[in-house]
Amino acid sequence: LGTGYSVLGPSAVAADPAPLAVEQLPTDPTLTKIVLVAGSNAFRPGEHEYVGGVRVLADLLRQTPGVAPVIALDWPKKAETLPGAKAVVFFFDGGAKHGALKDDRPAEVRKLADAGRGLVQLHQTADYPKDFGDRARQLVGGAWEPGTSARAHWVAEFKDFPDHPIFRGVTPFKIDDGFLTGNKFADGKAGVTPLL
Repeated sequence: LGTGYSVLGPSAVAADPAPLAVEQLPTDPTLTKIVLVAGSNAFRPGEHEYVGGVRVLADLLRQTPGVAPVIALDWPKKAETLPGAKAVVFFFDGGAKHGALKDDRPAEVRKLADAGRGLVQLHQTADYPKDFGDRARQLVGGAWEPGTSARAHWVAEFKDFPDHPIFRGVTPFKIDDGFLTGNKFADGKAGVTPLL
């Protein structure tokens, strides 16, 4: 985890990044705590770089005054990491290896949702076993499910964006990436805001 990582390709490779600060909680209680949970599974460079990805997100979030990102690996180990978080971002494997479905984690996620905390699922985190799909839709509005949804890889180009604060400063872009399609959403897409 303290060695080089690549998130965006060869030009984004860092030779010797600073050691990863794991579950370093903010000392100022007025800061908005956002917990970024990264899977620590080892993949080839450039594939499913969960740790590198949350490192980049944490660096970007630190540029926003009043925000304190906290990185956790696989799942928070400290009891005080999740409480008080305004949002929790999950970036790890899905399906049978889903990081939020082990042990008592579904109850912890439900508690966060019930408290009005933002829940963000990136990449494969949207992939749930079929028997958990309905609960996932209640928590985050949508889920990728085996037998109904599909995976594909293509080059997508995005030129126009909806009027939404998340797109401030975003310019048209093209990306070669894997996509989860045919996701199942909550009835009437309640609580879901399509972006791209």
